[in-house]
Order: sequence, then C-alpha cells, then structure tokens
Amino acid sequence: MLTIVKKWIRKPLIWVISLLVCGLCGLTICPFAYRVGKPVYEGTTSYYSGNYRQAIRNFTEMIEMSPNNSYAYQLRGAAYTESHKYKEAIADFSKVIELDPDNAGGYMGRGTAYLNSNQPEEALIDLTKAIELDPANADIYNNRGLAYYGILQFEQAIKDYNKAIELDSNHAYAYLNRGRAYHRTFVSAYLNKEVTYTDSKELQQAIKDFERYLELASNDDPERERTVKLLEDLKSNLAK
Repeated sequence: MLTIVKKWIRKPLIWVISLLVCGLCGLTICPFAYRVGKPVYEGTTSYYSGNYRQAIRNFTEMIEMSPNNSYAYQLRGAAYTESHKYKEAIADFSKVIELDPDNAGGYMGRGTAYLNSNQPEEALIDLTKAIELDPANADIYNNRGLAYYGILQFEQAIKDYNKAIELDSNHAYAYLNRGRAYHRTFVSAYLNKEVTYTDSKELQQAIKDFERYLELASNDDPERERTVKLLEDLKSNLAK
C-alpha cells in the first residue's frame, strides 16, 4: 500500500503558516499574510476532515493570491491525490518542481500520483530523485518499492522496503508491502515447482511481515481484512 503525502499537511497556527507562506523575514504580521494564511488553515481543516473538494477550493484560493508559492501547489496536489484526480495532482507537483527543483516532496508527490495512475516507470524516476534529495525518508523508499513491484522487480522492491523499515521500524505499510513482494516471489517459485509450502524461506518471511503489519495497523485500516484472510489461507496450506 502507498504512503500518501498526508504527512506534508499539518494543522498549523494560522499566524505561523501565514508568515511561512508569505515568505516574511521579520516577525510582524501583514494583512496579506493573513489573507493567504486563512485559506491554508481552512484547507488543512477540510483536508483532515476528508472534505477534499473544499480543501482544493481553499488551496486554489491560496494559489490565486500567491501564484509562485510552491507550498500552495504541494498542498493542492496532496488534496487532488486524495481525491483520485491524479492528472491534476501530477500537474500541481510538476509546478512544485518547476518552482523549487530541490523540493523532495514535489518529486515524491508526483511519483505517488504516477503510481496511483498505473505509471510505475515514471514513478520510479521521480521517487529515485526524491530519495537523492531526502535519503532519510522511509515513506519514499516504501513508495519506490511499490514502483519496483509494479514492474515486477521484486528483489529491488524488497531492498527498498528493507530500507524503509531500517529508517522506521514501525512502518506498517513497509511490512505489508514487503510481505506481498515475498509472497509473489514464493508464488512464482511454487508454480515453477522450485519450492513447496514447507521449505520456502520467502513464504515464511511473508507470513512474518503480514503478522507484523497486523500488529502495527489500526483496526480500521482498509488492508487489514484482506491481509487477515490471506494470512489464514497461507497458514492453513502450511498445516496440510
């Protein structure tokens, strides 16, 4: 499962974010800072309440007032991603990169949108660049692992999930995704009669990863029920 770009968006104090987006150097607050900060605050509130359509309107208002602010496009790109409007998200993150070429979040956001629109090759390019700019970000490695998974390079995907877990030992989705990669590796070998259920190290590791994911994931995680069923099936076949 993807790590969505939600971590970029915080519920800031309106005055602090106003100063940030306005790019002020001093500590005084100008009317323009308030006018720009207001849609940011309202947008983040709408975003976290799941009202992405309203968040997009708020962030669009922010862009209209501050058209060369990369953060504004980054916020709206995140809202577009959550709304499954990936073409629009890609356009916004491309604008982020145009305005701020060293913005790792822009590359991660566009790479995530590419992944969601089934373009793993394009995602791989962007996520690799994001890692160059932000090499300690576990989420980027998790998402690049998904890009490798999408082009059936499971060994490379597992390496990226390993790195994500090294950076964040409680990264639930990295365990889930690594388990899926190990499971796919096992299935391929099993169909080719290279391994059995009882002698496959990949299957054993997949089971461990799925169990770890279930320990870490929230009860309402959308992947939980599917993972529980898969784990039950795998253990049932092992017991035969």
